[in-house]
Amino acid sequence: SLTVLPVLLSTVAWFPLLVICLDLALERGWFKWGLVLGLVLSLQVYGGEMELAVMSWGLAVGAVLFGPKVRPWKSMLVRGVPAFIWGLVWAAVLSLPQIALTLEMLPISNRGQGLTFAQSLEWGISGSTFRSLLLPNYLLPLTAGNYWGMGFFSGFPYFLSLYLGITLLGLAVCAFAGPGRGKAWFWLVLAGFGLLMMAGNLLPVYGFFFSHIPGLKFFRIPIKFLFIVNGGVVMVALWGGKMLYGRQRSFGLGAISLLAAGTAVALLLAAFPLKISELGNSHSDITNYLMLRSVLRISSLFMIVLGLILLARTDRAKILGLLIALLVFADLFFAHRLLNPATDADFYQPNSRVRELQAAYAKSITPPRIFAMFPRREDMVMSRQMDPVSFYGRLRDSFRVNWSIYFGIVNVHAASSFCPQEVEKYRRLLEGLRDFAVDLVLSRSAVEYLHIPGRGFVELSGKFSQAMIFYQAEPVPDQDQVVRIWSDPNFPARSVLLLETEEPIAPARGLLMSEPARIVEYKNELVRVEVEAREAGWLLLLDSYYPGWRAEVDGSPAEIYRANGFFRAVRVPAGKHLVSFSYFPRLFRNALVICFAGFLLWGLLLAVSLLRPSRKIASPQSQ
Repeated sequence: SLTVLPVLLSTVAWFPLLVICLDLALERGWFKWGLVLGLVLSLQVYGGEMELAVMSWGLAVGAVLFGPKVRPWKSMLVRGVPAFIWGLVWAAVLSLPQIALTLEMLPISNRGQGLTFAQSLEWGISGSTFRSLLLPNYLLPLTAGNYWGMGFFSGFPYFLSLYLGITLLGLAVCAFAGPGRGKAWFWLVLAGFGLLMMAGNLLPVYGFFFSHIPGLKFFRIPIKFLFIVNGGVVMVALWGGKMLYGRQRSFGLGAISLLAAGTAVALLLAAFPLKISELGNSHSDITNYLMLRSVLRISSLFMIVLGLILLARTDRAKILGLLIALLVFADLFFAHRLLNPATDADFYQPNSRVRELQAAYAKSITPPRIFAMFPRREDMVMSRQMDPVSFYGRLRDSFRVNWSIYFGIVNVHAASSFCPQEVEKYRRLLEGLRDFAVDLVLSRSAVEYLHIPGRGFVELSGKFSQAMIFYQAEPVPDQDQVVRIWSDPNFPARSVLLLETEEPIAPARGLLMSEPARIVEYKNELVRVEVEAREAGWLLLLDSYYPGWRAEVDGSPAEIYRANGFFRAVRVPAGKHLVSFSYFPRLFRNALVICFAGFLLWGLLLAVSLLRPSRKIASPQSQ
């Protein structure tokens, strides 16, 4: 996708089920619905966005405690608390493999110590972006291949859209005209807190909590507090909807006036469709025109919804409620349906240069390894605002971030915001070198091509084989020292291997140069290499050194050493041998066994609880 939205949605989308499970736990018993809740919570953990997952847990508990349903506090404590704890226990069991891999990677990742305050502030929102809460950002197709961002006047935020829905805000206004205003105020205050946290460095609120609340440094993106804002607004709107069902009086004249005005504005927009091509290339004219249309659009919806609300009475609230629900859907749907216009599969197809490279490596066991030179940031800014599809197309064609994965190409320059520390260390090493030294280090890393925007693939000279046999090795106890020596242009990298160890290493009997080994199988979790060594030596595999990898020489376990600062090496005796590298960490393996056993027990308990007759616990309202 163009953004991280699918990852975020894979976590957030389960939020309604959390509320339903907690609600049913209060009404029908905590044991069974706590089990179901555990499954839903575990799916959120597998989704991978733990910040939003934790926020959703808090919002779900709040929705039950401070929602429109009236329940005695004793019932919520006796059934709700055990259900939530029971769910957390089973979530931990069912998602244990994911937790195990995370615990393994987190200490050695660039997020091991959380983010610094300065890094977090980069993900706050600007003052002008707050307008997007009321004025929707969406993309408008101009021609067959051109798009214009209707949120151009406020830029594109992290989520592409911050729009809350003017129809929901209209419902929220009504929450303070009836009973239950105290709980509605709770949600309004919570939404306000989320807004303050989103502001990042514009206000001191995020900084205060970042400095004084333990663990907040792992909530590393202030704009993600939009989820708190959304949750608060939706809950206040629910209270507004509840108020509609309790009113006996309608405001006929005022309601009809609002409906007429809203309909007139909607007809005006329909009669004069958007023709942005007639505005030319004047930035100010286009911005003002888009702003005016957005204001008219939300004003029309707001007046229609408010008119329907004022017409509502108990005897016809269901019909009007359905109309309001349809308007809420239309409001959010039309604002967001074009947020990601690159839904056509053609957008993800390789260009002609990539297809040529793929054809050249069609019969190769290992994928091509490249280093992509990225476009300058300043060259991308305006294209991002003017034509988002063109912008992301340039990112695709330059292999920015992780685009190379789509095409089966290894780009050693690619890294996401969460990656091993050594990825950033390798990048900093290259940034500190001169051009000729950069090419040398890349060649020593088995990189085969540079990819230069506009020029395509440029083959590097003197590149190393991805697997090599060395007969001379030197121990160096410190990784930084290893990297300094190895990256020096004068270092004899083809004859000497540097191992990060304090063990003494016997000197080679001769001055044999390194020679290539043959990779016979290459997968994400398994690499097999055929070695034919003239004497005892070392096999260097130019893949990342990472905990969890195991090595075997002819089926016997072998120790993996960190070599040349970033890579893997094992001892090999003289002669012909088969060396295997497999990734199946012990921690993950144990977690998998426990998870499988836990899943069987979970299924058994759920089956037993389903067979038992359940009785609905009456609420004060039904009584």
